[in-house]
Amino acid sequence: MNCRFLACFVLISISGLSQSRENPCWKTATAQSELNRCAALDARDADADLNRTYQELLSKLKNDDRATKKVRAAQRAWLAFRDSHMEELYPADNKQSEYGSIYPMCYARVVTAMTKQRIADLRKMLDDKDPCDTSASTAKEEREPQSPAEQWLFLSAEAKLEYVHGYLFGYERGRRNGCYLYEEKITPYLPHEAVPPEKLPAYVCLSSLPEFTEPYLQVYVDTITKYYKKYPHDRQAGVPSILDEMAVPPGLTDIDQIHKKLDGSDGGTTN
Repeated sequence: MNCRFLACFVLISISGLSQSRENPCWKTATAQSELNRCAALDARDADADLNRTYQELLSKLKNDDRATKKVRAAQRAWLAFRDSHMEELYPADNKQSEYGSIYPMCYARVVTAMTKQRIADLRKMLDDKDPCDTSASTAKEEREPQSPAEQWLFLSAEAKLEYVHGYLFGYERGRRNGCYLYEEKITPYLPHEAVPPEKLPAYVCLSSLPEFTEPYLQVYVDTITKYYKKYPHDRQAGVPSILDEMAVPPGLTDIDQIHKKLDGSDGGTTN
């Protein structure tokens, strides 16, 4: 999985966007095309909110030509920066081919996060907040969650779904790419007689690795949430570790069994 998409899931998930009003679209979306549509709706709504806030600010400054001119110039510069920054993050000409079907969702989510930050900045000016006063952001930083449980429970419902989707997508892609690369490298050294498909190196490799068989992302999300609510102080259990225990094998779904496995009390190794 391209590192840009890992950044998309991690950075957006822990940003202020994760606390936004939930779009009901995310509660039923499972296929990538549906997730892309939900992200596009969020981006559209954020853009509309930005335009409203911008117009409110211009209306407030209508009697101050100098301030109005500078706000308009700053907004044009911000829009140019936003577009340039997105090209910086995703520089390939053929973006769909380079970044895969998940690209539209990641693109929209990053744009939405940037837009919401811009709205907050404009809102400060609209509310006559002192630009030198950083106490609010400092307080927010001090309240940032620290443990894995706090980080997970801090996220919105859609951010949790995005995180799980991204992890499973990256795992499956890496699993397949790794096994087929293994077959490509080892084939020249194998006997040349025909072998059945189930004996091919890639098939054997794939069969030997755990896989995620549950079709509904919400099942994984709910299990992780239940785990952290019962074991909020377990710093050994990151989300990837819990997900790995839910892969088949071992295919654990009981949070107490997962906890025993992760803290090593079942005789296994600690992740």
